[in-house]
Amino acid sequence: MPLHASRKTPPLAKNGLSADPVPVGFDALPVLDLSNPNFLVEGNRILDELRAKGPICRVEPLGILGFLRWADCDSILRDFKTFSVEFERSQPVPGAEEETKIDTLLREDPPKHTRVRILMQQAFTPQRVAAMESHTREIAHKLIDGIMAGGNECDFLHQFTLPLPSTVMSGLLGVDSSMTETFARWANSMMGVDAAHAIKDKAARQKRYQEIASDAKDMEAFLKEQIEERRKLPQQDLITYLIQAAEGGDRLTEREALTLMKLCLIAGNDLTTQALTLTLDCLLEHPDQMRLLANDLSLAVNAFEESLRFNGPVITLRRKALRDTEKAGVKVPAGCIVAPVVSSANHDELVFENPEVFDLRRKIPRVLSFSSGNHQCIGQALARLEARVAFEEWFARVSSFERKGQPELAKQKVTFVKSFTKLPVAFERRAAKIVTAPEDSVVKQTATAEKLAGMSDQQLGLDKRQIMTVKVAGLWDVSSTVKLFALTHPTGGLLPRFTPGSHIVIHMRDGGKVYRNSYSLINGGYAEGLAYFIAVQLAAPSKGGSKFLHEKVERGSELTISVPANYFPTAEHAVKHLLIAGGIGITPLLAHRSHLRQAEERVELHYAFRSAETAAFVPFLQFQGDPNVHLYDESLGQKLDIPTLIRRQPEGTHVYTCGPSGLMDAAVNAAEALGWPPESIHVERFGAGPKKGDEPFEAECQHSGKTVDVGAVESLLDGLEHAGIEVPFGCRAGSCGTCEVEVLAGEIIHRDSVLSAAERAEGKKMLVCVSRGKGALTLNV
Repeated sequence: MPLHASRKTPPLAKNGLSADPVPVGFDALPVLDLSNPNFLVEGNRILDELRAKGPICRVEPLGILGFLRWADCDSILRDFKTFSVEFERSQPVPGAEEETKIDTLLREDPPKHTRVRILMQQAFTPQRVAAMESHTREIAHKLIDGIMAGGNECDFLHQFTLPLPSTVMSGLLGVDSSMTETFARWANSMMGVDAAHAIKDKAARQKRYQEIASDAKDMEAFLKEQIEERRKLPQQDLITYLIQAAEGGDRLTEREALTLMKLCLIAGNDLTTQALTLTLDCLLEHPDQMRLLANDLSLAVNAFEESLRFNGPVITLRRKALRDTEKAGVKVPAGCIVAPVVSSANHDELVFENPEVFDLRRKIPRVLSFSSGNHQCIGQALARLEARVAFEEWFARVSSFERKGQPELAKQKVTFVKSFTKLPVAFERRAAKIVTAPEDSVVKQTATAEKLAGMSDQQLGLDKRQIMTVKVAGLWDVSSTVKLFALTHPTGGLLPRFTPGSHIVIHMRDGGKVYRNSYSLINGGYAEGLAYFIAVQLAAPSKGGSKFLHEKVERGSELTISVPANYFPTAEHAVKHLLIAGGIGITPLLAHRSHLRQAEERVELHYAFRSAETAAFVPFLQFQGDPNVHLYDESLGQKLDIPTLIRRQPEGTHVYTCGPSGLMDAAVNAAEALGWPPESIHVERFGAGPKKGDEPFEAECQHSGKTVDVGAVESLLDGLEHAGIEVPFGCRAGSCGTCEVEVLAGEIIHRDSVLSAAERAEGKKMLVCVSRGKGALTLNV
């Protein structure tokens, strides 16, 4: 039954926590009690039971109106014209009224908020954050070294998640990182004002007031001292940046700059610390998911996101209604304080399938843990970077964690944040450090856009790869048939890392049709973490995917992708790297070339194409004037002699080739004929299906007793599937080896990139997804 507007004061207003209007019937609402000590442990269950009763609740002991559903929370946080952050959150702390104020940015609406955020955001651009990765990784590495030198146990909070973000933020600010514990105490005091007001015992409450006031004054004095030092001797740090901006007159005032520094210390020492600690706690509660992460470090990104969703540190935020409005069937009166309960929204079953399951492979569109709208956390990219680096570094060196004693939760009477004070763990070391980059192997290739459209997510392995949304930040014509796309994080965050040779899969829905096309990432070594660059050639004729991207996607569009995977990695050790590209096959080789040049490796590119008008990136390569780049324009009669090129390479060369099958076959055959080891030949094929001139053939399947007729334009795998014979497969392009079967008799036309020359000559096995029979075959299937 809808609640109607009222100017009633809630019964708990006498506590001094709220004296604002609430809806009629407010007292009868189900209660979310933030002072309940069980909430930190059983919060998900409690919130699930509340959502079952309806979309709203009463948040106590604050006496404010809570919203539990994603849609309502998100819309409140986005609508600053109706729901404002500019209101007094609590009584000031006696003796530190000014020092405990952190209104700048945090408690300002546009246009004041916009002016400050635009300035502050320059310190947390994706470019600046990405540049901090090596420093962050070094800090994490040293912390882990120190922990492991002391044995196989630690207090994960005090020894790792407290010093890591504190040291990173100290470096950004340019302050002494040895003050980690002091920064943490200051942050805890600044975050604990509401909890202090809720203490019932007067003497205890006054004692806490004194502690908070002392910490607030010490913090402000410290930062003012830092400001004076930067005025005398400017440095390349955030404090210098902020005070120089403050001295611009009409930009930041000194008080604003000082408050922003406080916010950095608080967020960098409290919220990030707790978010990292809660992530490990979730993994400890779900050892099966910990094993997944330990075996696949690319899941570190999603482990943090899923932890934020499942049990993030922020429970609820607050806003004040500026006018009478209606939300979730409730008439909210002007002046009413509302609380979007983001912990509940992140478990809304209308948004997340099986929300009470902790799943590192979950496809997460967005979480509200960093808020929403114009007040999204300005440092979220840095927090995500720290989390990814932290768990990559840990699980590169340990295989698992387990509890060593019970964690200690913060004992506060009322809190908006879940927090630990201790998390004791033991860990099991790995026998050897693992690497995040794909291992070198024999010749590999990736699935093709042609094949992808007809395959399920499970067949493609996409059900095991994280799905994310990206925004088209840029779109350019690089030839008459090729467009270049720049894809970025939709909210300005960092993208998952990739290695040269990686590809993404774009999932496109056009009416009732679904297209899944694979595209190589071309910006190897450049803008890592900031953007994915892909080049899309309009296929003639297009089966739909490339046409969709060329005609229906524009700047600002959002696309769904599977995060990068790499079946075409760069060799770690080579005397020389020889790149042979044909047509659109140039795309992955551009990434290899960029990476190898940055690493000062010896690299040579040979690029053949039909005409410069349709070929991608020809002007780009021409203008560089690199003597190690050789272009072959077929329309001008220029030919690439691959056998001669291969013969003149020094011993120890690795060859990488991508393009038309004839070009790649020529490179592979020439290298194999000269006895090059298989691990030195790297191939990324864009199609290995039936060819013009292929003949039908027959396959006798001895084990099943069936005989399969394979048409000229279908694959042997297709024929087997139509006959009801199941053969496991992965890429359907002859790259992964999954569909290998034993051949008992018959002549094989090999078209894979997995089997060695000796295995092909022996004729005892084949990959049924791409290879064929010359005449009849007898298979052991």
